[in-house]
Amino acid sequence: MVKIENFNTGPKVNPDVANINLDPFENIKNKKKIKQLLKNIVESDSKDLEKNINNAYHPNAELKCFHPVNNISGIDKIYHKLWLPIKNSFTDLERRDCLVLGGSFQDKVFVSTISLLTGTYKNSWLGIPTNNKTIHLRMCEAHEIKDGKIIHSHILLDVIDFIRQAGFWPINKSNGAEGLWANAITGDGAIFENIDKHHIIILEDFGSLRYDKILSKYSLKELLSIAVKNLILIKKGLFFSSLNDEQNMLKTLNPIVNSDSVWRPQAIKVLGNYFYNKGEKQKSNEYFNLLKTK
Repeated sequence: MVKIENFNTGPKVNPDVANINLDPFENIKNKKKIKQLLKNIVESDSKDLEKNINNAYHPNAELKCFHPVNNISGIDKIYHKLWLPIKNSFTDLERRDCLVLGGSFQDKVFVSTISLLTGTYKNSWLGIPTNNKTIHLRMCEAHEIKDGKIIHSHILLDVIDFIRQAGFWPINKSNGAEGLWANAITGDGAIFENIDKHHIIILEDFGSLRYDKILSKYSLKELLSIAVKNLILIKKGLFFSSLNDEQNMLKTLNPIVNSDSVWRPQAIKVLGNYFYNKGEKQKSNEYFNLLKTK
């Protein structure tokens, strides 16, 4: 038996490779692009599926997938072995991203996601009988990007959970509660802004000025005090929400809702979810409709 401390499965550092210093704005661009390309594939109609796959994947793309799809390469196999069978079985499929990450490692650029593919299970997939009910396919993906397209991917789809949702259970009964767990109420897993401390100045009040110029004028302490202010208020608003203290929650979050802060959408979602859970659908819709403005 292999001891866990002997595991060494990660990619090895190559001292002869020149590391990419990925520009933060380029990273955001990559995340937005790959997110949209993957959404286009999942939500394609039959006539556009192949075109959208060609738009997303490099001609020499190689995918390491879940069983029984396993390892595939080339556009044709990606189309016929992965996406066409899924689309044939879930004709109304939607993609909902929970987490979108981007960055670089050595000389490679990556975008990774955790998402749900949600649709009605109409036709059999992987030999599992259909139930004509809504299924949530849980997916985790890591994509290497080359020339604006996906060149290598690791794709894990929770097949066991898919079988469970279809009405079967192929392993021993679970001791825990099986179900679809909700995402964080703040909805901040897929923010297309840089929020680490070195790029924090693009969050608040600095427009499109480059961070190196801003840092030459302001101390990091001053920048942090400006940029984290609204984040702290979001957390404070969530605290008041948990106490059903509506007055203080509105007093805390409405100034962010009426601002141009990058945290505005999160403040709106907190308020919209609060009123939705209270059964005040009209108020909830009024807040969620604000996401369409500014």
